[in-house]
Amino acid sequence: MESQQPTTIDLPTDTHWMALTGDFSGFINYLNQLGSVYLQSRTDGGGIGKFASIENLFYDPETRQLSDPANGLCISLKQLVAIHATQSGDELSGMYSIDFEFNSRPAGFSIYVMPSISTMKVFQQMLSDCFQNRVASEEITQWRDDLISELPMCPKCEKAADIRVQFPDYHPIYDIILSLIHSGIPVHTRMLSSHTDLTDLSIFDGVNINAGIISIHEAYGGITAINMRNLHAMVLKEKQIDSSNFAAIEIYNSHGIQSLEFLVEDTNLLTGWEIMCQSSRIKYPDSPCS
Repeated sequence: MESQQPTTIDLPTDTHWMALTGDFSGFINYLNQLGSVYLQSRTDGGGIGKFASIENLFYDPETRQLSDPANGLCISLKQLVAIHATQSGDELSGMYSIDFEFNSRPAGFSIYVMPSISTMKVFQQMLSDCFQNRVASEEITQWRDDLISELPMCPKCEKAADIRVQFPDYHPIYDIILSLIHSGIPVHTRMLSSHTDLTDLSIFDGVNINAGIISIHEAYGGITAINMRNLHAMVLKEKQIDSSNFAAIEIYNSHGIQSLEFLVEDTNLLTGWEIMCQSSRIKYPDSPCS
């Protein structure tokens, strides 16, 4: 009797990625069996990432939304144009990502699968059943570059954006982040866009700045990134949710579109935040802010 040869599963590589071609409902069923993963949403305003355990993703064909309320996740598929499985990092890391591509934002949402926490057998079977088409990674990268378009700005907004990128630590949001790190108060962070709504609850643990991006490190391994170029306006307000009062920070781009929200269940913080805004603004050289 001949021995059966082990089945070889195609995996994404650094040169060839894979495109979803199989049944979408079957794809969702596989996602719900991946176990622990890392979720990341990307927008013009920045990004938010967190560890999560996926078990209850469900798709509503009427609204064309993919939701997981337990993880604070809602994905609108109205602008979805493709889903790719890609290699993340080098081959030795064994880490892969499932990238949701939107015409408003390529790779706008990703699910990272990691050997240390995820069920890799399920991931491999998902690739075998749902991702039959292999595409050159360079081709997908070029396709993504062609889709990306920066929001136009007037000269005044452009000058203000350049200042924020050059001096991100002068902006009041940086002072507020530092105060939240020192206080250890839990913060609800919400990243909004036309394609994804993702919420996280964590304690801010650290912050760093690189190339105009403020990255907030969270105690549970998550990261929130703020693109200072597109932080045009910041609104402080008191907000009531389910009979609880929160101090809220809402961040908007130059087109008046909200991209980020921070909520803290302590409205007394608003007074201190307002003082930080008044004192931080004068640090901008020749600031065009009104």
